[in-house]
Amino acid sequence: MHVLAEEHRTKRKRIRRSLSWQSIDRDPTKRPYSKVEKVIRRSFRYVAFVLCCFAVSFNSWRYLSYLVDKDEAKALPQGDLTLVTFAGDNAHANTTEASRAILLRESLKSCLRIFAAHRVLVLGTSPSTCRLARNVHPNIRCILLEKQLIRTKDLIAQILHHVITDFVVFSNAPGSLPKQLKSELAGVSGLLKHFVLFRRHAEYVALVEGIKGSARDKQSITPLNYLAFPSRNLEAAIRSGHAHSDCDLGWGLLLSLLSAPGTKAVEVPPVTRTSRRQNVDARPTETAIANRLLVLYNSSWAHYKVEGSCPNCRLVKNEMLDAVGLAARLADSRGIIGVTSLQYQQVDSFLNWFCWATSNGISNFFVIAEDTRSFGFLQNMGISTILVPGAPVRIMRLHAQQKSWLQVTNFKGAAVSSIVEAGFHVVHFRPETVWLQDPLPSIEHDCTLMTVAQQGSKHLGDLLFIRSGAAGLSFWHKFTTCVQKGIASFPRDSALASGYSEVEDMCLGQVLLSQRTGQQSRTLVCKFLDDFAASYDSFFLKRTHQKRGTWPRLLQYKKGAPPNVDLLMQQHGMWLSQEGNCLQSATPSRPQRTQPGYHLIIRVLTFSRGNALRRLLNSLANADYKDREDVKLTLQVSIDHPGEDAGRALRRSHAEVMDIAKHFQWKHGNYTVIHQPSPLGLLTQWIGSWSPESEEEIMLVLEDDTEVSPLYFQILSRMIEKYYFDPLNFDPRMYGFGLQKQETVVGREQAAVPAKSISTILGREALFKYQLVCTWGAVFFPEHWKEFIRWFVKHRKEKKFDPCLPNTASTLWYNTKGKSSRMWSIWFIRFAFEKGWYNLYLNLPDGSALVTNHREGGLNFKEHRGPSNSMTLNASLIGMELPPTEEIPVYDYFFNKIDSPGALENRMQQYAGLSRSEMCEPGKIYD
Repeated sequence: MHVLAEEHRTKRKRIRRSLSWQSIDRDPTKRPYSKVEKVIRRSFRYVAFVLCCFAVSFNSWRYLSYLVDKDEAKALPQGDLTLVTFAGDNAHANTTEASRAILLRESLKSCLRIFAAHRVLVLGTSPSTCRLARNVHPNIRCILLEKQLIRTKDLIAQILHHVITDFVVFSNAPGSLPKQLKSELAGVSGLLKHFVLFRRHAEYVALVEGIKGSARDKQSITPLNYLAFPSRNLEAAIRSGHAHSDCDLGWGLLLSLLSAPGTKAVEVPPVTRTSRRQNVDARPTETAIANRLLVLYNSSWAHYKVEGSCPNCRLVKNEMLDAVGLAARLADSRGIIGVTSLQYQQVDSFLNWFCWATSNGISNFFVIAEDTRSFGFLQNMGISTILVPGAPVRIMRLHAQQKSWLQVTNFKGAAVSSIVEAGFHVVHFRPETVWLQDPLPSIEHDCTLMTVAQQGSKHLGDLLFIRSGAAGLSFWHKFTTCVQKGIASFPRDSALASGYSEVEDMCLGQVLLSQRTGQQSRTLVCKFLDDFAASYDSFFLKRTHQKRGTWPRLLQYKKGAPPNVDLLMQQHGMWLSQEGNCLQSATPSRPQRTQPGYHLIIRVLTFSRGNALRRLLNSLANADYKDREDVKLTLQVSIDHPGEDAGRALRRSHAEVMDIAKHFQWKHGNYTVIHQPSPLGLLTQWIGSWSPESEEEIMLVLEDDTEVSPLYFQILSRMIEKYYFDPLNFDPRMYGFGLQKQETVVGREQAAVPAKSISTILGREALFKYQLVCTWGAVFFPEHWKEFIRWFVKHRKEKKFDPCLPNTASTLWYNTKGKSSRMWSIWFIRFAFEKGWYNLYLNLPDGSALVTNHREGGLNFKEHRGPSNSMTLNASLIGMELPPTEEIPVYDYFFNKIDSPGALENRMQQYAGLSRSEMCEPGKIYD
């Protein structure tokens, strides 16, 4: 047994030796390796194996990291953040390239303690910036921006395209972000939906730490520590179109975000930033941007302040704002802010101005209150107001006025200067004016200053526009200094005894004269056009504008001078303020829909034209009504009765019309033939055509010489759903639609002014709102039609009432028709003018329309003229894009574009001083 075991062990050793790697690599005929050689060879092989494993593992880790950055980031958890930092040459313009590289590297390393690398987005202006960012961490994303495209709007678009998280953090100095940023953002987001959370440095000027060099290495860092906001706010900022390209990117982004409706600014208490290089004096740069930032930094204009530690923090509303704060909050998309100052004695005049401004949609203004009584009154009215420091309760007259005016001039001068320095444009106005229309669209882009000139020479301070920049700021400083000197000499100078406004007018003329005579002046002074403003004499005494049928944007007057100006203002409907409230004209409310669909009544008016009626009824029957089973259709044919003096031919034609209507087959709903028992005439046919029973009932009126397109119903249905039933697009001043091609300009037809081509003016505008009523294919809304019927019944009973309008073709029609009752449209033209209402028309590119008029011989045309236009057969129009109602332009009877539809409401009151003959006799009007 012992011998057998020994042989077995020997055999196993032999087999093991034959399978070893030495036996494979080593030639058996050569000398075997020694023990030392075997150890060395094994060591080398182990080292090579370990190195191969390490290489494979490292490359696999980098590949997996890339996948995480590319794919896993697409499904980020809710509430995650993306850091966006701008690392271009403009970010630190006063430093060298090496200094910027050091600053960027250290900032990115610091921010990686808070943000994951694939959540960091760097906006760079050079390839070296992106290479440096990726050297810090390969997963940092970098976008290369072209230098000429570095504007706030382009920045927002780039961020929106690459951000995939719910929240965005923007910072030019990411290394200084606080660790509690996420808790602050979480706390505020639980209280507000649309907000911008920002934090500032307590010190505006700081030095780049660790950088050696000359004074050029000193760096003015933006006071914004960071901006944090929901990513959805970016889309709203782009839609608002508000881009502050002349500000620092951080502040420009903040102001652009706040321009979106409903967005609130929330400020976290600022942090203190100190420099470690105590041996170097810190001072701000002397650039214009630095000055603007310094002004913004010193202001306090956030909507809310954060108190306590988030997420258990609370928001406190910020009630005290300075001038720049109000400008940042209230300025419009062009950066324009209105400023005025007043005493309590001027409150009535200001409230009248306020009512007119509100009716025109103007809200970008604030008031400097000269006494505490006016301040409290305006605050209770909800009007943005700043109180002059040290203001009395109420300014008494005589000796107290000089001190008050000096105090107000100093404060207002500093306030306007700070606003202009902050990059906003200022409109300085007086409360003793009426803004009949919004004057801001008349401001020219190239003008540094714009003033109202009296008789083409004397400049008035009733409205003064100052553009931001060095030239505007220099003018305002000279103007304020001049006013201060004028007020100081007020008691001794009898020429200035008429008031503070005369001092301003005198200084305005002097400073503008010095600006024009300066050899190196870069100030471009412009005057508003002659029709821009109306004086007391031209408006109330000479009635120049009323007779011409033109409407100024600004009405100038002085309360109490002359003594009857207040009464004239009320008689002419210029006084819209009553007991602290604004008088508003009633407009129909939006319809309350109870069920899907609506009831469309098609009313056909006819008398004796059989062939025309047959053509119209066939076109209605052949139209496309599919896919709208929820719409109830009712076709009514109203046939007027011939008079007793009607001849045989007329009676035969009338009988033919009766026969055609009786045997017509209508397969799309209810059909009714209405035979009038007595002669009505066209006016009564129109007026008595409809008595609406509900808000879901709409009427389409067609005269028998018209014809409809096969597509009319499909397009009309979309317009009704969009602009009548949609609460977001319902316009209470729009009384209906016009399906014809409208080319008639009612105003100036008889004023020796060449008629305008509507198609030429509109260009590619597919829809437009126009005051003129449609007579060939008119669609009316129920509440608006009821209001017209009430108005017509009231004025029809007045024997001395004529539906005339000066300087319009409708007045000529009324006179040439012998002031008869045949033309109903004249009455509706006057009604729409008094109400300030308008119609909605299509402007198709090929000149076609949904309805055409064949202009048959009859009341309006003595002989047949043929179709007025072609009918559209383009089926693609059914799916045409319908813009929001606020984007559709509005035009008055003279086809002047109206910026604010509310300006149309009170135009009729301006004719209060004209007699009946002046209203209706063109020979006395167009002189």
